[in-house]
Formats: sequence, C-alpha cells, structure tokens
Amino acid sequence: MRTLEVSGNPYQRGFQHGTAFSKEIREFAASRIELLKGYLPTWTTQEINELAQKQIDVLQEYREEFEEFCGIADGADLPQEDLMVLNNYTDMRNFSTPEQGCSALYYKKHNELIYGQTWDMTPEALPYLLHLKIKDVNDTHIFTVVGCLALCGVASHGVGVFINDLKTTETGRGLMWPALVRCLLKQRTAADGLRFIKKNLPSSGHHYLICDNKECYSVETTGQRIDTVKTVTGSGVAFHTNHYLGKLGSTVADGSLSTTTLLRYDHINEYFNKNDKLTFQEVARGLFGTDLASGGVCMLPSTPSAAITCGGLLFDGIKKTGVVFEADYCAKNLTKFSF
Repeated sequence: MRTLEVSGNPYQRGFQHGTAFSKEIREFAASRIELLKGYLPTWTTQEINELAQKQIDVLQEYREEFEEFCGIADGADLPQEDLMVLNNYTDMRNFSTPEQGCSALYYKKHNELIYGQTWDMTPEALPYLLHLKIKDVNDTHIFTVVGCLALCGVASHGVGVFINDLKTTETGRGLMWPALVRCLLKQRTAADGLRFIKKNLPSSGHHYLICDNKECYSVETTGQRIDTVKTVTGSGVAFHTNHYLGKLGSTVADGSLSTTTLLRYDHINEYFNKNDKLTFQEVARGLFGTDLASGGVCMLPSTPSAAITCGGLLFDGIKKTGVVFEADYCAKNLTKFSF
C-alpha cells in the first residue's frame, strides 16, 4: 500500500498529494467515470459534469476541505469535475453493485478500546489504496484511495470516523462525504462530531460511526435526514454493515441491499456475543482477518463476489496505536502507526 505524509496549509497538502500520484489519480478518475456512465447510461458527459459542479459548489462552503480538493486537482492536472467523481462516486450513482459494502465496529470493554473498519470495493480500486498521514495541529491517519480526501480515519486527539454506504431514494444538496469525514475528524470529541453532522448532511445515504475514548455514536443518514441509532457511553459495543437499522430504512429502494450485509452483521454480532473480553489482536484476526465462510467479515479474492475487501484501518484507543492494511488483516502488508 502506498504511504504519503503531507503538511502545510490545506492547498499545499492537496498539491503534494496530487503531485505525488498524478498518474494514478488520473487513471483512477477515468475508471470511476466509466463506471458511473455504466450506472447512468442515458446521461451525457455534460450532465455528469453539471452534477459534479453542483457538488463542488457545496464543497466551496467548507474552506479547508475545498482548498485541499483544489490542491489535489491542480497537482494531478485533473479537472475538478473528474476529481469529484473520483471522490463522490458512490453518491453520484446513488446505488452500488449489490455485493459492495464494509464493516465498522467499536468495542469498549474490560480496559480495551478498539475501533475501525474494513473497506469493500470492486477490485479496480485495489491498486490505488493509500495510507495518508496529515501533519497538522491534529495529526491524522487516513485510509483512502489516491485523489480522495478520506474513506475513514483517526485523529491524534482520539476521534475516529468510519462509514458504511447505505442506499436510499432520499437525496439532497449535501457535502461530499469524503470531505464530511475530514470535517468530522477535526472535531474535538465524538459529541462535537454528532453536532456537526446534524447540521452538515451528505448528499445521500450513509452510516457514520463517530467515536472517541469516551463514547461512540452510530448515525444513519439520507441526503435529507439523520437518525442516531445507537449511543455507547461507558462500556459497550457498536457495529454496522450496509443496511439501515433505524427509521430511515423506509427510504431504501427495493433490491438495493448488499447481498452480504446481513451475513456480515450477524457474524459481528455473534462474535461479540460469544467473546465478551477481547484484545486488539483477537478482534483484528477474528473479524478483519477472517473471511465470510469462516465467520469473519472479509470478502477475499477467493470469494465468489464482484467486490473484495480491499483493506481497512483498526485503532487501539488505549495504546494510541493502529494499523492500516491491504486485503485482510492477516496479510503481511500491514502498516503500523502511532500518536
């Protein structure tokens, strides 16, 4: 997996990112654009660009995230509309291939604090994975793909943000979700993150696991509404896959659920029910290092699916150490980090 550390003001950080991977960003953007056209076969290139520009207009309201976005586009010599498709592809198509998904969790029990997620994508994304390290007032470690502000991450003050894609018919004029992840990571506490997202919704359906060393909020959104489906204070667990658990589930289009979401949810639930006292390594290997057939959540290349587990991030909130990984956790290509 690629690793890049960036610093300076938001535009400078973005320009460093764009320059470092200009070729890869242009390749990946072109791939995402072609995929989007497959989901929107009646749309012209102009119509897709107009949709992208509307989302860029929203992003301009968030100065730091917009400046970093501009820096990436300039560094990669890529039109901003194309970079928007790369970042906000899932919302622009508003539905995914049925097998795509991801699994997010928070575990706080017996003096252990663990949070993170796997990220399941179609295999074309695998060559473009990136561990992005942001050097700022609050250092941040991010799991993402080249050209994208964030898929998920954790900041040095302990706030972690992890997401699941949810499918809804209820869209809106919202913030590009990778920029929303970055905004949430800047919040001082998980509670601050919850207050922020209530006033700054994404444009389509997602679940956000917003957590710190004291509490965790499991939040579902559409492009117009928000629902906190679980709060953990003190000890407890929270986890989510790719289906609505709360009242917003009534907005889901028929047939849009991931075919593995219920299975992955059941595996996590069963694992936590059977294993009350767990260590970081046990959670990592028991869930993120184990495939679906064996009771874990990973969709490995041998799994007959259109999507695979491309990687993920897992953080130990007590030791303030974590890993980003490619494929499943048990693979050798783990990158450790610490604050």
